[in-house]
Amino acid sequence: DLARDALVADLKWRNPEWYAELHRRARTSYIRRIEHGQGPEQQLALFDLVFLHRENPVVRPVFEWQASGRVLPGAMQADDVPPLVDMVRRLEGVDSARLAERWLGAQPEAVVVFRESDGAPAGFVQFLNMSALGEDELASDPALAAAHEMLQRTAALRPGERVSYFRFWMAADTHQQVSPTQSLIFINMVRHYLATPGLAYTLIPCADPDFWLPVFGYADLARLPAADFTIDGKAHGVFGHDWRAVPPPQWLELLGEREIAMTPQAVQPPAPAERLVVLSEEEFADAVATALRGLARPDGLRDNPLLRSRLVAQRAGDGDRAAALRKLLLETAETLNASPKDVKFYRAVYHTYIQPAPTQEAAAEVLDVPFSSYRRHLKTGVDQITEMLWHREVGG
Repeated sequence: DLARDALVADLKWRNPEWYAELHRRARTSYIRRIEHGQGPEQQLALFDLVFLHRENPVVRPVFEWQASGRVLPGAMQADDVPPLVDMVRRLEGVDSARLAERWLGAQPEAVVVFRESDGAPAGFVQFLNMSALGEDELASDPALAAAHEMLQRTAALRPGERVSYFRFWMAADTHQQVSPTQSLIFINMVRHYLATPGLAYTLIPCADPDFWLPVFGYADLARLPAADFTIDGKAHGVFGHDWRAVPPPQWLELLGEREIAMTPQAVQPPAPAERLVVLSEEEFADAVATALRGLARPDGLRDNPLLRSRLVAQRAGDGDRAAALRKLLLETAETLNASPKDVKFYRAVYHTYIQPAPTQEAAAEVLDVPFSSYRRHLKTGVDQITEMLWHREVGG
């Protein structure tokens, strides 16, 4: 390890461009393995991705790089519930244990248990799906109630979007302090960020938020005092991230820049003007209609709000977003043409927006249908295109 660290430090000093290129190649390879891998292979790639940040003085102290292989993650089993509830009772208190028993029973599929070689739980994390809970359920837990109120004010969800609250995360022996189990919990948090469809927001409660503030700031997890709560006489601070504003690809790019920077904290998150917009369903539909009307003009998409939507940003990558939006609209419209029952809707869209006739009356004449039928077909076509795009926007 000493020899490796010395070589890395020397390369970073002598040839920072090549150092950055090697990191970029490694990061790209690990992300590809994460996207296509499963189980232990995916977890190893996740650990390798985080390991790239080991030189950062903020990250290094909060990961047990060598020891984490002793504990393995897995799904929660029914007989895990009593020891996990006892763990919460011992480390957080009786009221927290009562809530843990409820949420472990309500969403067992959202729990990852970390086991010793003998199978005994060494810790666990629950990625509680707040979006699946009713108002009464949210109000019954002070953590969820505070988060729900904050989100309603500042980051209201759209239909189909998910909020994951990492309601309980702890090691059996050290709670939320640095440990091999805590390191694996963080690795699995990253897995959740990258693999959860429709993920809009994540929240992490901390018994000692001041301790975790530097590394969570490095990871672009914002401190959210409005979501703080008290239970069992203990105050908890909350961190969160809006994945609609800074989605996983952009987040990984930010961390990649910090990973190789001489002063990582100097690499700032995207400025508000560069962040993605979170459109309501009505705003999204208006933007699609505007984009279709501008489709035939060279600059018709230039100022469209969809250019800063997650859907278009992820599709465009580093490329031209207007070109990506144009292609997306054409491909989505083309799916109507593939269905015999929807061809008439495609043709109305085609002769109005893609290869437009001089007027809508002329388009109806080209289609040889009454004007009222043409208008009905056009509206249905636009509605279907909007619906398909909306599902992709909120589904991630």
